[in-house]
Amino acid sequence: MKKSGIGYSSLFIALSVLSFASFAQDTAALKTTVMRLNGALTTRDVHALKKMLAPRIRYAHSNGWTESRKELIHHLYDGTLSYRRIESEISSLALNGNIALVKSKGSYEVQMKGQNAVYHLNVLQIWKYKRHRWQLMSRQSELSINQ
Repeated sequence: MKKSGIGYSSLFIALSVLSFASFAQDTAALKTTVMRLNGALTTRDVHALKKMLAPRIRYAHSNGWTESRKELIHHLYDGTLSYRRIESEISSLALNGNIALVKSKGSYEVQMKGQNAVYHLNVLQIWKYKRHRWQLMSRQSELSINQ
């Protein structure tokens, strides 16, 4: 009897280790994708953005302005909003199945309608793992009180 108890304990430990390894791999891939998104925004890489942004994304800014995927990409080129520099650090990441919540804090240097500005933002992103890659479903930002 005790032998099977040890067997179950070993199985539980092995599954826990595998689960943790999978979680670590998933979070590493997601962190990389978040950084690639920031890079694609600053370089206006439409091909990469179309892969990372879900077709029905709602991309909400700190002033309440919300864009669709099509609008966000269009605005990068028509002078409405271009990202000059993004320095962001992930403060928390939570996975639940194929959905992830990513909270970050960062400095966003932008040009909006010809005017340069720097915003210090808290950002919440909702990502979904679909078709072997992470896609951004929603993004909401607010001005950071503590820079």
